[in-house]
Amino acid sequence: MSIQLLVAYDTSDGHCAYAGQHLARGARAAGADVRLRQVTSCHRSDFRDLDGLILGSPVHQRGMSWPMKKFIDELCEPSWFYDDMVGRACGVFTTGGGHGNVGGGCEMAQLSMLANLAAMGCVMVPFPKCTRGFDVAGMHWGPHIRVTSDDMTPLQPHELPEEALDAVYHHGAAICRIAEALKRRALDGQLFDAGGRFPSREVLSVRSDHDGGAGAQGSRR
Repeated sequence: MSIQLLVAYDTSDGHCAYAGQHLARGARAAGADVRLRQVTSCHRSDFRDLDGLILGSPVHQRGMSWPMKKFIDELCEPSWFYDDMVGRACGVFTTGGGHGNVGGGCEMAQLSMLANLAAMGCVMVPFPKCTRGFDVAGMHWGPHIRVTSDDMTPLQPHELPEEALDAVYHHGAAICRIAEALKRRALDGQLFDAGGRFPSREVLSVRSDHDGGAGAQGSRR
């Protein structure tokens, strides 16, 4: 069974891109076909036939980066209208520095991305503490990789701890496996109730004309 994943990331100094490459490698090792895209290069067509969506962002002032927010506002919002990501697996990861040793706002950044994925109907894949690398990059929402040393000296992407890169690798593999399980279950019947009718069909019709077509794919409601 083919599993299609989109890993959409923003990167400031290459760290999040490097982490995304390792996450994609883990997902591919688990059997996924992965589209690895920087958010500034993504298009709505990248959402076509997806089984899972993974977002990665550097932490900027205790939140996601503005290019990631722009990606969510412009490219993820249509999925809220069309319900075309309902029942798909999702996950997040972050990179960042910050004074002290608590991640400089990584939890808020991850939660803000997950909140948008939840609004789209995606099924969150957490990052449990039994996962390899959790002791170095562990956040229960998703891996977070620190990109500075304890004295705030910046690290180059290739200097990031191997344990942290293992963490994102195994997170990618886990998301692939959960995406496959959800897809198999959806083949046997709907995952979510489909009785709701919001937005109305009239609003959806206007939105579809505005977007030049319907959603990227069918719903799993």
